[in-house]
Amino acid sequence: MLGGHDEMDSTSIDGPVPAVVEASSTRDLTGMKIGVVKEISGEGFQPGVLARFEEARAKLVELGAEIVEVSCPHFTSAMAAYYLVLPSEASSNLARYDAMRYGLRVGPDGVDSPSAEQVMAASRAAGFGDEVKRRIILGTYALSSGYYDAYYGQAQRSAP
Repeated sequence: MLGGHDEMDSTSIDGPVPAVVEASSTRDLTGMKIGVVKEISGEGFQPGVLARFEEARAKLVELGAEIVEVSCPHFTSAMAAYYLVLPSEASSNLARYDAMRYGLRVGPDGVDSPSAEQVMAASRAAGFGDEVKRRIILGTYALSSGYYDAYYGQAQRSAP
């Protein structure tokens, strides 16, 4: 469980965190139904994550909750669609961060009068990490004219 203020996240709240775990470990959950998605199985999970999930499930049952399996059949294709739609959206939305009107602005080292392209390249190199850059490149590729329908359009159609 995550809780508390994250200095690296401008959307997190710096306030007291209630003792949720302690409160839930002694509460009577009789009559409560908790849905567990049956398409989420052990495949792809790290062993420790799956073990904690099973411990939590057992604790809920011990406290009186009824576990109900629910089906989300689109989960099997959701990850593939996500890995095309998300980078495409990132590429499209981050295109405006050109260091001219929006976003961080950094000049290239050792250049007295840099061109707009040099400023943009230096700013993006300084402002985006390697994973963000990879996702932007993948998204730009998926949105390019020859591949839009084959990749991005298909991913949108397969997403629920």
